[in-house]
Amino acid sequence: MMNVRLDLTPRQNVPRWMTVLIPVSTVLLALLVSSVALIAVGVNPIVAYLEIFLNPFFEAAHMRRVLNRGAPLILAGLAVYIPLRSGLYNIGAEGQLILGGIVTIWIGVNLPDYLGISTNALSLVVIMFFVSIVVGAAWIFVPYYLYTEYEVNEILTTLMLVFTAEQLSNYLTAGPMSTEVGAFPRTDTIQATLPTFPGSRLNIGIVIAVIMVVATWFLINKTRLGYEIILSGSNEEVARQTGISAAKITFVVFMLAGAFAGLAGFIDMAGNQQTMTIDWFPEYGWTAIPIALLGRRGAFQTMLAALLFSVLITGGIVIEARFGVPSAIAQIIEALVILFLITGEFVRTYKFDIVIGERSMRGIVYGMAGFGGSGGN
Repeated sequence: MMNVRLDLTPRQNVPRWMTVLIPVSTVLLALLVSSVALIAVGVNPIVAYLEIFLNPFFEAAHMRRVLNRGAPLILAGLAVYIPLRSGLYNIGAEGQLILGGIVTIWIGVNLPDYLGISTNALSLVVIMFFVSIVVGAAWIFVPYYLYTEYEVNEILTTLMLVFTAEQLSNYLTAGPMSTEVGAFPRTDTIQATLPTFPGSRLNIGIVIAVIMVVATWFLINKTRLGYEIILSGSNEEVARQTGISAAKITFVVFMLAGAFAGLAGFIDMAGNQQTMTIDWFPEYGWTAIPIALLGRRGAFQTMLAALLFSVLITGGIVIEARFGVPSAIAQIIEALVILFLITGEFVRTYKFDIVIGERSMRGIVYGMAGFGGSGGN
C-alpha cells in the first residue's frame, strides 16, 4: 500500500505578497462560495453583489446606514485588534459593548432628573461618552485580573462575560429599567442622541470612530508604547529580555480594548437605537473578530474591514427587500470569511507538502513552474 503523508513546516519568513493576498482572497472566496446560496434561491449573484457593493455610492440613505452602522463596528474591531497586536485575545467585545449601551440608556433616562438638566442637552451626551468608556474598561478588568494573577485564559473569561452582560441587559430591560409604556419589555427612549450632520441623519459616530482609528495608528506606529505592544506580540522572550513589562502591556491593551468596545455601545445606542429591548444585542462584538483578523496589520486596515462588513450587513437587508433573499446571506458570507481566514492563517503559518511514497507534490509543482527544488518560503 502506497504511503501518503502531509508534511507541515513552520515558515521562517512570510512573503509580503502572501500578507496582502490572503485577506483579499479570503473575501473573494467567501463571495464566490456564497454565490451558490444566491443561485439556490433564484438570484443572480452578480446582480446581488452589485446591489450590495455599489448601492451605497448611488443612494445617500444607503451610505448613511453603512456609516452609522460602521462606526460601532470600527470601534469593536479596534477592541479586538489592539490586544491581538500584543498576542492577547479579547473575544468579549460584545459584552463590553452591551455594558456601554446599558449605561448610555441609564444615564440618558435618569441623569436629567438627578442633575436638573434637559434630556437632550449636549452635556448629557458628553457624560454618556465618558462613562461608557469607563464602564467598558471596568468590564474587561475581571479577565485582566484573572489573567495576570492566576493565568486564567483570557479567551474563556472575556467570552463568558458576554453571556453575563446579555443576561444583565435582559434583566434590566424587563425589570428595573423597564418603561411603563407599551406591552413589550423595553426601556424609555433617550432624547440625548448623537448630533447629526446638517440636513442628514448621519450622526457623528463615524467621525469619533475615525479619530480613534488615527489615535490607534499613532499609538501603535509612532510611540514607544506601541513598539512595546508589537514586540510583546511578535516575540515575548525578546520583549522580556529588553525589560518590557508584560503586566503593563497587558493592562494597557485590555483597558483600551474595553474602552473602545464600551464606546461602540454608546455610539450604537445614542446614535442608532435610543432604547433597549430584550435581546437588542447588535452582535458587532462577534463580527469584530473577523474584522480584526482581516485588518490585523494595521488600524486603517481594521477600519476598512469594518466598513466592508457594514456594507455586507446593510446590503443583506437591501437584497432581502428587493429580491426576497433572506438577510441571513450576510451571515453566511461572514461565516465563510471566518472559515477562509482560518485557512489563510494556516497557509501563512505553515508550508505544507503532500508526499506520496517518495514523491513530493510540492517539488513536482515547483519543478513544473521552473523554480526547481521545493520552493522558497
